[in-house]
Amino acid sequence: MLMNKSVFLLGAGASAASDFNVPTMANLIEDESFSNHKRLLEFATKYFPDKKPHEIDIEELITYLDFVDSKYSVFGDIPNPDIWHVKNELFIYLRERLTDKSGKEYCEKFKRLFVGHTQETCKDSIITLNYDLVIDMTLASLTQKNILLNRMYSLVQDVTYWNASPFTIKPAPAYYLKLHGSLDWYYCSNSACKNHLYFFPNEMQPNRLKVTENDICQLCGSRAEPVIVPPNINKSFRRFPKLAFIWNLAYREIQAADTLVIIGLSFRNTDYYLRWLVKSSLFNISRSDRTFELIDTNEKMRNVFADLIGVKSKDIRYFETLPEYIDMVEQEKREGNRK
Repeated sequence: MLMNKSVFLLGAGASAASDFNVPTMANLIEDESFSNHKRLLEFATKYFPDKKPHEIDIEELITYLDFVDSKYSVFGDIPNPDIWHVKNELFIYLRERLTDKSGKEYCEKFKRLFVGHTQETCKDSIITLNYDLVIDMTLASLTQKNILLNRMYSLVQDVTYWNASPFTIKPAPAYYLKLHGSLDWYYCSNSACKNHLYFFPNEMQPNRLKVTENDICQLCGSRAEPVIVPPNINKSFRRFPKLAFIWNLAYREIQAADTLVIIGLSFRNTDYYLRWLVKSSLFNISRSDRTFELIDTNEKMRNVFADLIGVKSKDIRYFETLPEYIDMVEQEKREGNRK
């Protein structure tokens, strides 16, 4: 059977399965390294007094910090001016934990899987929930002029009427979309500033000027902040206007998928918007010929995903490891059973 369009949906388990030493969300916080960040530790101790750092849910911590940093409070509290320093320490900590220190320039597994994504005619999109740069670095290593990376840079920046009018899009064959932001993206937090509307990625190209949290916006003087999106995604659509556009594209890509490939994604009950994205995009265009492939070390995720989208578990092709799946894809391509 020939597959026309595959859409890859990646969670933290995908990065953990890569050649890079990237932790999952469950083991992202380490007691010793976390304790080196004084203000961040004080904040965590206040809101999680009965837990050691490694017992704290990182996404819950990010969400609490985001609530405290709100420009106003429904309870009448004045935002703490020291919160910026707490956020800054969190960004630094995330970068420490999610940046591989092995010196590798790419992941060999994903390089094998996404080698065809360098072609103009590629129809397969990659959608990730991860902040890390595993896929970014791997795509950058495939070719000097990478179609998906360049398209992603155009999407998040100030590109007037991207290939169309202000309210329409001329669809591209494929996209690389990061739904929860990236360690590589920065924005201006001043909602009155034009630069607030866009994300500014540090493109993985030689001689590119790097943005850091120590830099300031040239239009309004606000500090540059990394785009790290908390799970309370509805609020994030207002805070990060470009994010709604990215999620809308992801919705359309999942709708168009002939094969949806899920790699290391937990679909936690608290991930309401992710579950809505997948469920609604599949239900709004029902197709009997669409196929599903799941790669996860926990086979129970097969039942979780089947319940979410309303199919039988046996109808989902299951693979325990990423190499097992990649070997299958390469074999099907050699046999002409997969495009």
